Amino acid sequence: MNARVGFSLSRGVVGAAVLALGILACSPPTGSVSGKVTYKGQPLKGGYVAFINSSGGQTFSAPIQEDGSYQIPKITGGSYKVTVETESLKPQGETKGVPFKSVSKEGPPKENLPPKLNLPGNPADYGYKMASPGAQMDRYVPIPRKYADPDQSGLKFDFRGGNQTYDINLSD
Repeated sequence: MNARVGFSLSRGVVGAAVLALGILACSPPTGSVSGKVTYKGQPLKGGYVAFINSSGGQTFSAPIQEDGSYQIPKITGGSYKVTVETESLKPQGETKGVPFKSVSKEGPPKENLPPKLNLPGNPADYGYKMASPGAQMDRYVPIPRKYADPDQSGLKFDFRGGNQTYDINLSD
């Protein structure tokens, strides 16, 4: 009877191991994606790229650097709709059609301010550098609004794992 229990137990352990391997084999591949974003053959100087999972999964995004490059260091396998936006860099006085309320020069009402934070030391001591608003305005390049809409951009990418490159070439 003990031999039978031992045999049954070992079959259970083997079955659990096979099941665990099956689950691991079904998990989506991971990796990174990087590339360059151009508009009319010229690198975009700023904005954001977003990869929106077509089956409703996770969305991944990255800023566009001044040379037009972007990098998403960790992304899971799947089919993605891709968007590109530069409106976030648009100078404040030129926000026609952007669905954000403008902020008054005085800032938010005093009763809505968060409590004062006591941060340790100078943020610059920790490597934080505040971007100058003028630098962002210099990076703004207007592109057709369709590229900010996942259903209208026409940009698609199938990520299958590993380190992949996806250059995005925009036009009118």
